[in-house]
Amino acid sequence: MSLSVIKNSSNSQHATHAGCGMKWYYDKVRGLPFKAGAGLLVGKGLDDTTASSDGYFGDIIRHGQPAKDYKQYFADQTVKQGLETDTSHWDEKDKEDYAKAVDNIAKLIPQYCHPESEHHRTLDPEAIQHPIMLHLRDLKLPIKGFIDLLAYDREDKRFKIIDIKSAGRAMNLSKIDYKMQIALYSFAIMQEKNLSYLPAGEVHGFVWNLKTPKIEVIKFDVDEDLVSQVLMRALNFEWAVSNSYFPMARNSPLCSVRYCSHYEICHEENQRNLPTLLRMLKPKVIGSVISKAS
Repeated sequence: MSLSVIKNSSNSQHATHAGCGMKWYYDKVRGLPFKAGAGLLVGKGLDDTTASSDGYFGDIIRHGQPAKDYKQYFADQTVKQGLETDTSHWDEKDKEDYAKAVDNIAKLIPQYCHPESEHHRTLDPEAIQHPIMLHLRDLKLPIKGFIDLLAYDREDKRFKIIDIKSAGRAMNLSKIDYKMQIALYSFAIMQEKNLSYLPAGEVHGFVWNLKTPKIEVIKFDVDEDLVSQVLMRALNFEWAVSNSYFPMARNSPLCSVRYCSHYEICHEENQRNLPTLLRMLKPKVIGSVISKAS
């Protein structure tokens, strides 16, 4: 398959393909509809409220101070997202999770969208949804992305890459994709601004599915080893797409109707019964092994 089927790649594409090649194939090559889950809608509402041109950091950049009631703005944005998105496939748990997430994140908005918030008071926001387009010699496709918040830390006297996320459970860095995405953006900003260092990263997580919801901030440095992992995954992604390599992740807990928009068509098109597999896998060899065993 030619890489021309896509114009650019991204960290999310790399992560999707690494998690399940067929999911990426159905998303990007076949262009099948994506069924939005509750988490996506909540996350979009949170992004709009914090890291958009009309959100909190956008207002700080433009006006130097807060300009609205952000708790109400978050409520308005989530209502808008709900009206504009097809949720007919949601079950009762989806609806319950969405209502709980919206309610609990709304409680956290006032403590975050405030100039003296402990979560970002040393940060001077420079740009929100800052676009990157990384061109590298050994990659055929540019890597595209958007940084939620690019900020300058007055205490550390360095730029930082901030990613704002909603999360059902407490966050931790065992989820390597948090770090991989920020490492990619850090490398891009180092190139863009001709810095002598890789900007550190922060994940600001709105953790809603707890008895007491909280904002959890995870800070970490970006080093050369992490950037190397990011670039190697990009190279592996291009090789896989060029060679039509789309491995399925049948054993993943995410391979289910609940978590994958393409679960049904994928199983219908790629199901193999034992006789079919035996014909594909040189049945003479398998037959001789079976006969010896018997």
